[in-house]
Amino acid sequence: MRKGPWAVLAGLAVALAATAGCSAASSSGGAATSPATSAPASGSVPATQPASSPPASSSAPVAQPSGGAAPAHVTLCAFPVVSCQGSASKVAPTTILLSGDGSLFVSAVTWTSWGAATAQGSGTLNVDGCTPNCAQGALSHYAASITVTGLTPYGNGKQAYATMTVTAPAKSYNQTFKSLVP
Repeated sequence: MRKGPWAVLAGLAVALAATAGCSAASSSGGAATSPATSAPASGSVPATQPASSPPASSSAPVAQPSGGAAPAHVTLCAFPVVSCQGSASKVAPTTILLSGDGSLFVSAVTWTSWGAATAQGSGTLNVDGCTPNCAQGALSHYAASITVTGLTPYGNGKQAYATMTVTAPAKSYNQTFKSLVP
């Protein structure tokens, strides 16, 4: 029996979770959990294609007020519910995984003011409806904004944003992740 990309991703997420080095906490102080994804919000346009695995995170094009490149020493944990260690910390990531099984992620992220005390990002929140299951479910897409704060030194001259808030008003999604420094 051939496993779909979501099954492979879920297995990877479980393995990474076992070695997680950061915690995700909601703004209320509890553990972060994925919101229910059973039905898209009214006014949204659900995707018609089957879900596919989220693209691998890479560095995003960054709009800098001075026109310069993103500072290579400033990172953000791109997998806050799995791990902030090793390759999970990216410079201006274009994709941020928000669930352990890959059914919730932000893609096509672009950033402004990367490296400043507060950086803003915008992208697309992708939610797998998991019907009839997550491997065959369709993705729904929502405009999302990301705010990162709390630059904190780590490693050999690097800095990481310690707090990230992802908001998608059309989905009523608002989640804050804390303690994201490797």
